[in-house]
Amino acid sequence: MFRQYFQAYETYMGRPHPPIRREQVDKIMQIMPAVGYDIPAWPELTPEDYQSLISLHFKTRYKRCDFNINHFFSGRIRELRLYESEAGYD
Repeated sequence: MFRQYFQAYETYMGRPHPPIRREQVDKIMQIMPAVGYDIPAWPELTPEDYQSLISLHFKTRYKRCDFNINHFFSGRIRELRLYESEAGYD
């Protein structure tokens, strides 16, 4: 998933993704399988799910977003992209 994200970032932004700290990697890996903090019954995300979510993320127009991977894993970003994916917007 990291490779997918960093490749998409470079394609979209025209430059490599900035380095991230080991602590950030650890945090992302801990929350990666789950999507909804308040939805415990939500199924775990698969690598195939992430392909669609990443694509939708880079198609989304945010007011303020540098498209850093930390933004993708913050708040409800992945959950909202998952709703779009299931609705057929990818």
